[in-house]
This record gives sequence, structure tokens and C-alpha cells, in this order.
Amino acid sequence: MEDPNGSVSHSERKPLSEVVGDCVQRWFQDTFKQARAGDPAMMVLVAQMFHSGYGVPKNEQKIRDPSGSSRKPAYRFVG
Repeated sequence: MEDPNGSVSHSERKPLSEVVGDCVQRWFQDTFKQARAGDPAMMVLVAQMFHSGYGVPKNEQKIRDPSGSSRKPAYRFVG
């Protein structure tokens, strides 16, 4: 609840780590949506997010290189 000065009461504040975690998850969801729509840059970013566990539990099984070539990576979502 806000006090008359517009401040949020101390009991309603979230820890900064929780706020940042929520932002990271939303960023992943937005990026994943764009990747599913076919944006190649977002596909690479989502693959990196899955690889590192940024905004989503780490899961290297969700990505793979269908070409088998390490020269020019092309990512495809599995599942």
C-alpha cells in the first residue's frame, strides 16, 4: 500500500533478486516468442539462454545443431 507521499510500504517490497529474476524470466519468454516466430538472432539468443540457464533452467537437450557443422551454427528447438 502506498503512503500519502507515494511510497510503497515496507511490507509489500520484494527483494531485488526476486524482481531481477522476474525480469529475466519475462525476457526469456519474450525472446522465445520471437524465436518461435522465426527471428534468427532470437533463435541464437534463446539457444544461449538454454545453454547457460539464463531465465530458464539450463537444458542443452532443448537445442541442437541440425547441420552437424561447427562452422555455421544453426539452432533448432526440440520439443
